[in-house]
Formats: sequence, structure tokens, C-alpha cells
Amino acid sequence: HQDADRTYHLGPRPGRLVNLVEREDEYLEHVIPHLLALRDETGQTVHFAVRRKEQLTYTVKLDGLGSHRMRSYVGMQLPLYCTAIGKAVLATMSQDQVVRVLSRAPVRRLTARTVVTRPQLFDQLDVIARRGWALDDGENEVDTRCVGVAVARGDGNVIGGLSMSGLDQEFDAEELATFAPAVGETGRAVSDVLAARAG
Repeated sequence: HQDADRTYHLGPRPGRLVNLVEREDEYLEHVIPHLLALRDETGQTVHFAVRRKEQLTYTVKLDGLGSHRMRSYVGMQLPLYCTAIGKAVLATMSQDQVVRVLSRAPVRRLTARTVVTRPQLFDQLDVIARRGWALDDGENEVDTRCVGVAVARGDGNVIGGLSMSGLDQEFDAEELATFAPAVGETGRAVSDVLAARAG
């Protein structure tokens, strides 16, 4: 932030990020080993995000083993309706709950592939709920594909989720889906960790 006298000070965003990480770090140290195992197994970028009202916030990013570095960062906020983690979270809700969430957040087309109509989104959520994982096929960011799952605490409350991401030039949607079992297994392991931490 620049003051009127042209001096600079930290704005509100770093403080919000510190508060967020401090709230999560009690369990993140137990979650990260599972995320590292997924990153090492797949070689791709792995994210962990928590839900804050109508958005997700990345709290962990583990870069893939290749030379490419994704533009995402810890503290980055994401919409629910067009990301793999977000759609996995929405798929755990009732249709009425999803409608309430979408009514409080702007739904707009971010890429040519973004699904913005409720009937199409609900069709996707039905598929996700049945198979247990979600796909972002360039819907949130051009040239990027992600597969994600929701993560719950011990009380069953879904707090966010995790995903594995890569460039669409590395694999098509069908090839990406082959990583879904590993992502799902990691999601279950992380949920088990959170359940154990909850006592």
C-alpha cells in the first residue's frame, strides 16, 4: 500500500494470509507428507485448499517435478464452480445448498470451457458425486487440467480438498483421469488424518 507521502507499507493481504496459515498449521504438518507422496508419485503439481464461504484458498502448493511452474500460489483464492476442488466440494452438498452458494458468488466465464449454466453444472456435480472426483478441463485457467477431491474433518464437515494439476499439453482429460485413484486415495488419507486430529 502506498501512502499519500509515497511511502510503502504492507497491505491487508499478507496479514490475512498469516492468519489463515496460523489457523491451519496445526494439522498441515500432518497433511503435507500425504501431499508430497502424491506429488512424487505423479510428478505433477499438488494443491491443498480450504473453503472460505463461497471461495477456496490455497494453503499448500507443491510444485511438480518438471521444469514448468504453475502460476498458483499459497493464499490464492479460487471459485468453487469451475475448479476441480471446488466442484468436488459442491458435489457433497444438496442442490439447495449449491444454489445458495452460487447465488452469493459471481459465476462468470473464465475460459471458453467454463460451465456457467446451472443445468450443466448440476449434471457435472451428479457425475462427480457418483465417481468421487472432479475434473477441471481448462475451465478455470487456459491450458491447465486438474483432478480433485473433497476433504472432510472428523465430524464429516467438508473443509476443502486437494488436487493434482498439469498442463493440457502433457495429457488429455482421459489421461488425467488415470490419476484419479491416486488423488482419491490421498484425499481419504488426509480426511483420516483430520479425523484422528479431531479426536
